[in-house]
Amino acid sequence: MDKQEIIKKTETFVKKTLSKDSTGHDWWHVHRVRNLAKRIAQHEGADIFIVELAAL
Repeated sequence: MDKQEIIKKTETFVKKTLSKDSTGHDWWHVHRVRNLAKRIAQHEGADIFIVELAAL
């Protein structure tokens, strides 16, 4: 399984798991955190795959 497939499967799992969340930590919250984490990772020279997976 390559990195993109791992990210896609994790994303699908998270979307399904958080689809009915009403606390504010729904999919869209995770989506925003993920995007911000990826930008920070690029700026800091971190492993974007690891950071993205952790954010999900």
